[in-house]
Amino acid sequence: MIFVKWARFSVPRPSILALSFACSTFLTACSGSDQPLLTQRSTSAMQSSVLATTPIKKSRLPGSFSTIYFFSGGPDGSNPLGDLTTSASLLYGTTAGIQSCGTAFSMTPSGSQTVLHVFGVDEGDGCAPASNLLNVNGTLYGTTLDGGSGYCGGSGCGTVFSIDPSGAYQVVYSFQGAGDGIEPFGNLVNVGGDIYGTTFKGGMYSNGTVFVISSGQERVIHSFGGPDDGAAPHAGLLDVAGVLYGTTSQGGVGKRAEGTVFSITPQGTEKVLWTFKKKGDGSGPLGGLTNIGDILYGTTPIGGAKKQGCVFSVQLNGKKKATEAVVYSFAENANDGSEPYSDLLVSGQNLYGTTLYGGASGGYGIVFEVTQGGQETILHSFSGKTDGYAPYGGLVQLDGVLYGTTSSGGPSEDGTVFALTP
Repeated sequence: MIFVKWARFSVPRPSILALSFACSTFLTACSGSDQPLLTQRSTSAMQSSVLATTPIKKSRLPGSFSTIYFFSGGPDGSNPLGDLTTSASLLYGTTAGIQSCGTAFSMTPSGSQTVLHVFGVDEGDGCAPASNLLNVNGTLYGTTLDGGSGYCGGSGCGTVFSIDPSGAYQVVYSFQGAGDGIEPFGNLVNVGGDIYGTTFKGGMYSNGTVFVISSGQERVIHSFGGPDDGAAPHAGLLDVAGVLYGTTSQGGVGKRAEGTVFSITPQGTEKVLWTFKKKGDGSGPLGGLTNIGDILYGTTPIGGAKKQGCVFSVQLNGKKKATEAVVYSFAENANDGSEPYSDLLVSGQNLYGTTLYGGASGGYGIVFEVTQGGQETILHSFSGKTDGYAPYGGLVQLDGVLYGTTSSGGPSEDGTVFALTP
């Protein structure tokens, strides 16, 4: 289940996630309990660590959309949040689970799934993976929001793990809380053999960190939350010519700051490039960045001209001050989506992504394409049980086909994997 501060709504949402998104405390149950929901998970769905292969129906026609896999909530997992990853003509991903700690899996483009790991079975294991899997020379690295050997108020502080295509798995690092990071939500990035990432909480100011893992050792290179700095990074990092770029969902320069775009060197020198705060601008970015040349692109789930989220760009301008522009503002109506939580995929000089809500089929979310000039095309509107809803993660491309996940929907309401040929 997803718990994010920034989502808000004034009308009922067609999603089992709606109650979760209304919560004001990240990763805390709406029942009124102070115990994070991730620590309330049942272990009944986690008893089997045997690799499972599940064939799935559904053919895919050129130029069409299809759901290639429906998660069942059983040993195959439920509620995928992160982007998919490609390696050797296969798709790799994770599920976060509701009544379990989630899974890591591989999948063929036709929808045959193999479970590589079931999280939370062993003591000290991670729980609730929400990021994508980073491919480093055939070994996949990811993060979990909970679990590990650290202790953070009744649950673990999260982990970094590795897994290979055969299912060989290990916890690379367990976050320890306090001055260390807590709750790594964003995607990882490989820079010269070292792995960099962010945590949503923890650090010197308890507002998140940037960390590096080198030769199995972790080090915090920046703690967010200082004067005029961003806070609470939900997304991962982008490497552009040896400099890392990212977003924070809170903080920035000035009293009305509503999140930032920042740069940081591998050595830890951080700079806020843009603070979201102007009327009509984006607000509270949760997704990561992508780039076309020296222009960064991203999304915010709120803000924009119509207050339903936007696609934005940041022009780096060499050594001069970066400039930001809203490329497209979502409208949330029958003809448009709203609240994009994902990062963007660049393909053919256009940008592709998903929105959590909106669309022509009842507000279940969309897949969209937008040009650099701001022309949007809706490629698919989700309809619920037949094809899933609430796509939280972004898209990946394999052999000209876009693949992604929905965090909920399908026959058992446990999420889906879909394929789409633009």
